[in-house]
Parts: sequence; structure tokens; C-alpha cells
Amino acid sequence: MKQKKNNGYLIVATQSKYYYQSAIFLAESILDYYPDAKIALFTEEELFEEVHRYLFDHINVETPSHIRGKLWALPRTPYENTMYIDADCEVRHEDICTVFDEMIGDITLTKIRDYSGAQVTFNEGRDEMIYHCGVLCYSNNKLTIDFMNKWWEEYKIQREALPWPYPDDESLRPWDQYTFWRLMRMDKYKNISVNFFKDDARWNFVNNYKSDEAKGEIIVYHHTLNGEKVHAGSIKN
Repeated sequence: MKQKKNNGYLIVATQSKYYYQSAIFLAESILDYYPDAKIALFTEEELFEEVHRYLFDHINVETPSHIRGKLWALPRTPYENTMYIDADCEVRHEDICTVFDEMIGDITLTKIRDYSGAQVTFNEGRDEMIYHCGVLCYSNNKLTIDFMNKWWEEYKIQREALPWPYPDDESLRPWDQYTFWRLMRMDKYKNISVNFFKDDARWNFVNNYKSDEAKGEIIVYHHTLNGEKVHAGSIKN
């Protein structure tokens, strides 16, 4: 494994104590398999518990209380290369320490499976979202960080704008994958190299994937949190 000066893992937990508890479980699972891992936590002050500080080398408690607070956090990474992992994931294999050797280009992520995503095709099937943004690696270079900032800005517009400002189906409003897809089609970001992990299901095995999706042992298992529990744990209740 190649060692680089400042690589790390980024976890975001906002809005619900249930997400926060899941984020802590994820951090513990990373350290179980990679004790020297650097992990950054982005969360809200109301959620953070001091007892968990030892798990992280960087903590930000000023993250917006937003359903996609992760998009605000991504460009604020403290690391040279970052692996972002959704809070509802669990690390299950020691190969987690090799992820930065698996990076290809500026952004490396996994593919959406058409039988797994809530909405994959749109515009009467002419277009398709292929980027699963629940696990991704990215480099801390100027253009990629600019892209991450734009992703957050554009997603807020996408969620809130009335009337719907885009030529594509309005059913896409909730999906940050759609925002990613739109930005990737802009000339400004055409030089960002976006690629998929080899054997990508190992790096983001969603809980409803077919058992043969991953050729090797699963590294990151992606749970789906119970919506009622998430709502019950909301700090806005």
C-alpha cells in the first residue's frame, strides 16, 4: 500500500440522532480494520457528543442542518485525498486501507444498479443516472473542489426553485445524483476525470444488491436506515 501524506475518510451526520449514531458506528468499523485511519466528522453542534472525539482527527460542528449537508462538507475536507462514505454504511474488510491506491483520476465512485435505485432513468428513458454518490473518493485540487462547492449550491436551487428550472423531469428534484449528472455535462468541468472503482460493488455494496455483484469480499456495506427511526431521532422534533 502506498502511503501519502494526508489522506482520510469523511463522514457526515446531520438532522437526526439516528444518523449520528450510525456515523459513530461507521467510524468505529473503519478503525476496527484500519487503526491508523484519519477520519473527519462533519455534524451539528446539537448532535455531537464529546465522548466520541477520540475517533476523529478533525471535527466540524458547523455543518448545515440539511438533508444533503454532506454536499456542504465535501469541499471542506482537510485531506489531500478523501474517501467520503455515507453515514449508513459499515466497513467490513481490511482492504479499506487500500482505497487511495484504487483511486482513478479526480473522482472515483461506484455505479448505480438499475434494480436498486429509486429513480435511475428519466426523460422517458432517454437519460440515465449512473453515478452512485454514497461512496466516493476525490482529490483536493482546485477544479474538483470548485465542482464540490457548485454541487452544494446547485442542489439547494434544485430542491427549492419554483417553478422547476430544468428541462429534465421534475421528479428528479430530490436526487443529488441528478445534480452531479448535470454538472458533469458542463464545459467548465469537462476536464475532471470521473471513474469507477474496479469491482465497484466491493466498495459500496447496497443492502438490496444481488449477491454476485461483488467478485471479492465486501469492503463497504451500505445499510438503509429505517425512515421512522430517523424521523423519531430528528433534533427538530
